[in-house]
Amino acid sequence: MTFVDPIAKPGEYLLVHTHANWSVTGVDTAGNVSTRMNAQTIDVYVPGNRDEEWVLDRDWGDAGPALMEDGVIRAKDGRFYGGPWSPLDAEQLAALPRDGQALYDHFNAQYQGGSASRDEDNFVRITDLLRLGLVPADLRAGLYEALALIPGVTASEQANFDGKVGIAIGRTEPLRAGQRAEIIIDPDTGLVIGERTIMTVAAFGFGSNDVVGHTAIDYRIVNEAPQ
Repeated sequence: MTFVDPIAKPGEYLLVHTHANWSVTGVDTAGNVSTRMNAQTIDVYVPGNRDEEWVLDRDWGDAGPALMEDGVIRAKDGRFYGGPWSPLDAEQLAALPRDGQALYDHFNAQYQGGSASRDEDNFVRITDLLRLGLVPADLRAGLYEALALIPGVTASEQANFDGKVGIAIGRTEPLRAGQRAEIIIDPDTGLVIGERTIMTVAAFGFGSNDVVGHTAIDYRIVNEAPQ
């Protein structure tokens, strides 16, 4: 795998575009609960000058939260909904070790009982960082190595939501009815190009091998953001 970093200069933006299809659960007027897929797009414009406002342009599809509307949000440091867009800011990312074993030990030591298991929690917290497209190349390389150290993790070729094929690092969680989570990487750039969540057994109204979450992520340097 090779690694590149798309870097925006002052006056430019790094656009991280996510095309997603996620399962949503709703209740109709008769009180019946149903689950379906909902497609949406998320465009995050990260300024080359980090003192400038970040910009979010989001289309929630037809299943946005009641108080959330489609459209453009501008916020300092990406705090679009009152909290940070990334679990760790640039300084915290810079402070992390770059070695895979050291990173695995770092996340493993922070476990506080979340998720269905310790291993799932480690996988989720690492992929929560990676999916945002803001992790520098040397740290991405170490985080992929850390993922590979989590028990049960395997790799395979998979396509993202837009059909681009990459290497999927994934794990099946026995305590979540066999749900499998995967993060998909472009081996030519080392960039995350999507995620996929599938059911390995029939559960929660889905059949075996049904996809319950699928995204495609790409990156561009642009000169302006939506107003």
